[in-house]
Amino acid sequence: MVISDLTKRGYKVALPISEHLPFDLIAISSSCQLARVSVKYSGNTDAAKISLRSISSNSKDYIVTRVDINDIDGFAVYSPITSECYYVNKNKMIGKKSQIGLRISETTCTNIGQILFAKDYKNPECLFDENKKED
Repeated sequence: MVISDLTKRGYKVALPISEHLPFDLIAISSSCQLARVSVKYSGNTDAAKISLRSISSNSKDYIVTRVDINDIDGFAVYSPITSECYYVNKNKMIGKKSQIGLRISETTCTNIGQILFAKDYKNPECLFDENKKED
């Protein structure tokens, strides 16, 4: 779904040959900028979650690895609830320990503090700005 969304928006996509890289695809802008993107799937929850760890397996066990944000440029997460993709620059993850969640539904709570709304993360252009520090 992320590849489809990026393609519809005019980006090109390159897929790495190895499954052992810290990113899942490379997004290419119209000006030929490259962005290493880690793709996530949010599941059927009210928040599109981006985890800062990856889980793989070998013949003996599962391996849990913390994502090094220096190895990627951003994250893309697909939500089956909205059928939309959301894009987060890696700088949004600085200081986070395990994950962030992008809230899909609006809230009536007046004390929203650090809640991030998915609707604010629909633009993949943020993946290409290495200095982008989102609010």
